[in-house]
Amino acid sequence: MQDAGIAIEYGMMIDSYQSPLHGFSEDGGYQSAHKVLTEFPDVEAFFAMSDIQALGALKAIKEHGRTVGKDIALIGFDDIQIAEYVGLSTMRQPMYEMGQRAFDILKAKIEGQRTSIGHQQMACDLLVRDSTVIL
Repeated sequence: MQDAGIAIEYGMMIDSYQSPLHGFSEDGGYQSAHKVLTEFPDVEAFFAMSDIQALGALKAIKEHGRTVGKDIALIGFDDIQIAEYVGLSTMRQPMYEMGQRAFDILKAKIEGQRTSIGHQQMACDLLVRDSTVIL
């Protein structure tokens, strides 16, 4: 957002931490979106940290009389199977490659090889569906 010259509204960033699942739940997304929509009724877009949270946000958005994909955008993260069915735009993670990398590290550890633990970035793909409109 900074690169695009858009001011960041830190008050609109909601921590949906709650047990279980540390807020990565439909209810966590619902509660967070409801709070944002109540405090910032003119909000134009949501980014949820998971597709499951985005599904909860979708419910809250509808309850607030807004239309996803028309007057408010919604995007999730993960590309779970239901995202396609509900038209949710999302960021697809390279799940297979992530699992393969984790397996390779675990296998090396089991075999007694020294491995360094480090940060590795993997590219995600943006999947634009009905919940967002790019102008």
